[in-house]
Amino acid sequence: MSPRQSIRIRRTNYALAEVFVFGTHFYRFPSIPIDKLMKDMKTLKELGFNTLKIQESWCIDNPEEGKIDLSEVESLVEEAQRQGLLIYFGVTMEQVPAWVWRKFPDCRLVNAYGERYEDPTQYVLPSDGKPGPCWHHPGLRYVAEKFMAEVARTIGKHDNIVVWNAWQEIGVWWGIGDSRPFGNIFCYCTRTLARFREWLRKKYGSLEQLNRYWKTRYGDWSEVEPPRRFMAVPSFFDWWYYMNHVYLREVVSWKARILKENDPLHRPVLAHVVSPYIGSELDWSLAKGLDVYGTSFYPGSGDTLSGWEYFYPSDESELNSSEAIKHEMWYSSLKFDYIRCAAEGKEYWAAEFQGGPVHSGFYIGKTPTPDDIRRWIMIALSTGIKGITFWNHRPEIFWIEGHGFGLCTRDGKPTDRAREAGNIGKSLQRWSFIFKKANVPRRSVAILINDVSYIFALGTGEPYSFNHTGVSTKAVQHIKCSIEGIYKTLWNMGVYPDFLPSSKVEEGDLKGYKVAILPFPIALSDVVARGLREFVKEGGILISEACPGRFGEYGLANLSGLAPALEEVFGVKEESVVMCREWEKLRWSPNPRYPKDILPSAVLEGIGPLKGISIKCSLWLQTYELESGAPILSWKKKISGVVNKFGKGEAYLIGTFFGHNPIVYWQNNVSDLIGYILGRAGVRRDKIGRLIRRRLLSPYGEVHFFINTSSEMVMERVKVNKFKSAYDLITRQSLRPMNNTLRIEVKPLSINGLVLEY
Repeated sequence: MSPRQSIRIRRTNYALAEVFVFGTHFYRFPSIPIDKLMKDMKTLKELGFNTLKIQESWCIDNPEEGKIDLSEVESLVEEAQRQGLLIYFGVTMEQVPAWVWRKFPDCRLVNAYGERYEDPTQYVLPSDGKPGPCWHHPGLRYVAEKFMAEVARTIGKHDNIVVWNAWQEIGVWWGIGDSRPFGNIFCYCTRTLARFREWLRKKYGSLEQLNRYWKTRYGDWSEVEPPRRFMAVPSFFDWWYYMNHVYLREVVSWKARILKENDPLHRPVLAHVVSPYIGSELDWSLAKGLDVYGTSFYPGSGDTLSGWEYFYPSDESELNSSEAIKHEMWYSSLKFDYIRCAAEGKEYWAAEFQGGPVHSGFYIGKTPTPDDIRRWIMIALSTGIKGITFWNHRPEIFWIEGHGFGLCTRDGKPTDRAREAGNIGKSLQRWSFIFKKANVPRRSVAILINDVSYIFALGTGEPYSFNHTGVSTKAVQHIKCSIEGIYKTLWNMGVYPDFLPSSKVEEGDLKGYKVAILPFPIALSDVVARGLREFVKEGGILISEACPGRFGEYGLANLSGLAPALEEVFGVKEESVVMCREWEKLRWSPNPRYPKDILPSAVLEGIGPLKGISIKCSLWLQTYELESGAPILSWKKKISGVVNKFGKGEAYLIGTFFGHNPIVYWQNNVSDLIGYILGRAGVRRDKIGRLIRRRLLSPYGEVHFFINTSSEMVMERVKVNKFKSAYDLITRQSLRPMNNTLRIEVKPLSINGLVLEY
């Protein structure tokens, strides 16, 4: 029997496994009047929402030392319970009360110039109080723990709390308030530097070992300092890793622990990022101390676009609508797949989900249509997401975001997009027993995520820019572009990859995959290079972009041009590396510093099995001298791509960053290149005719999503012979197959869903 059940609020350790949380942000200070919020609850429940998100602010509810007043938020929790609604409760600790700043003036973050970051204002915008204080301060921690514990004990008495949020959009958010190159890099206070040195002692064991790897001559641990002005030095690898993988992870884990320990029912704790750190392994670190990991999702905010896209206008013309929607579909899928992989088997959520038009200052974005809302939800569901919370139920009232984001009208009446969302919410509640137990099928292709290249690019690239995901450079954009282009190619082929961090390569976790793809691998650790070597030796297929391991993990050059452990794997020696201009419009090429520094646009021509396939060069062109490898691509009679049999497997080395091409060029042959290699590996594609299919599998049934990326209606037929019953996910209508076959029709640039019960 299928374990169908309605939501029942009861005295128990609430099992998230039973409920697909489908909610909306409902309250944060300042808010519309509470009596209006109370009336909105009934409307939202009738629409199909089962959860309300409440965001609490430390400075608002603890304005004086010893005085904590949670009565306003608690009244909302109580009324929601009476109405049969669940609560997703967030605690915002970066909004520090004035009395705490006054009591602990040295809890402020310190930037690379040695200056305290001074902004003790109490407003939730623009960034929930971020960057906030330095959480290494013991006095600050003590009073923060007291407050979080009281919140968990008081609010946790209510049975309808389903999950806590320990940190909304995790991060320091370096981009707030200082335009100087290093004015927003934190934290250089004495406590953090002491903690950093302690961590270095554990990592290296001795000062002599640290000096060996950092290429320094420190005489005492007290002299050890992170870089402050110039980041392209070995110590930057450890400094960036420490402040992100260690400091941020420890803080979010600490917050989660305090909330869970003091909650009478010890309910799950979530935290989420504003967007996945594409190219970095940071998401895996942040997720470790949490029960649920998530991301915000605002496709209308423009964060899916870099400006390098082939359809991005170079003048004042409008974005091509159909191309932008195609791009949005696969890119949204990439973001959720990234979070899925980082969660490593835990639940993953769209913890903030765009519900209305993006408003930011004088920018007024397009109001999403019901079709937009349906497409966004269906893409998220197709990746196996386990919770969706919209931002937010009514339009925002506060300044820079005012009038934006609301699902409903300003007076709380449902819009067509709210009805569309609520209708899907009803479907999710009906089939929560399938969705909550469903997983994506086992993947056979892994895209490798390599923190060494990411940190190398952060330290190398110019200019520095600062935003809500931290420091970025043009070099980081190259990493993202390659990853995105490779993912896009696979997605359109009906092949769905995992993202695998290099730390997992070290642990041998590549063994379960047929193919591993290595994007923009200009810096590699020796350990990862040896792990890749072992993967190929044992029968795996490795596809690498140009220059794998040109630099080591501390930024020192491997003068052979390749990681030493990989030369034999690819069966080549490097001959040369040159820069070449992009095709069509310029996107990243610098001005040349000397005649013929940068080659004109170039193309690699296929040889042998790749004859007829041409690959445009992006950024660099690497050529090779053969050892044991066989040529598959050439440029002006020079070898620019090879395949080599090594052990039981094969290794492909392509002499440019081919992952860029699907992003920046309308026409490219990357799908032919990758398709040929995947065919040799026996990788199956999940397509039904012209429709891309994504599946979720559970013990009680399956959900199939059919994606139409064309500009015309598509009809295909799908076999359903092993299922007891079939339903349309949106309409919930029962479908009757003919000869065990269902006819599937999908509108242009849209997605349909099929629920199949065993």
